[in-house]
Amino acid sequence: MLQILGLTLHFGSKLLLDHASVQINKGMIAGLIGRNGAGKTSLFKVLVGKLEPESGEVLFPNAWRYAYLEQELPENADSITVLNCALSGDSEYVKIKSD
Repeated sequence: MLQILGLTLHFGSKLLLDHASVQINKGMIAGLIGRNGAGKTSLFKVLVGKLEPESGEVLFPNAWRYAYLEQELPENADSITVLNCALSGDSEYVKIKSD
C-alpha cells in the first residue's frame, strides 16, 4: 500500500498540502483532481523523490514499480513526440522494439 502521512508542502509562500494523509491499498484505483496550482504535480514529485516536503513521510513499497512523465519534454527532445518520450521509459518495450 502507498501511505502519505502528515505531508506539508509549500510552493514559495503558498501552502499546497497541510498535514495531508491518505492510504491507497493494492488494487485500488485513485485519481487526483484540482485546479491549476493546487499542488498535484508537486505531490507527484514528492512521491517519486524529486521534491522534499517540509514535514510528513511517504511510505512506498519497494516492490512497486511506477512510471512518471514530466509535464514538459526535455530541452534536447526537439525531434521526439510526447508518445515516444513516454514509451522510452518502458524498458521492456524499448528492448522488444530494438530486437
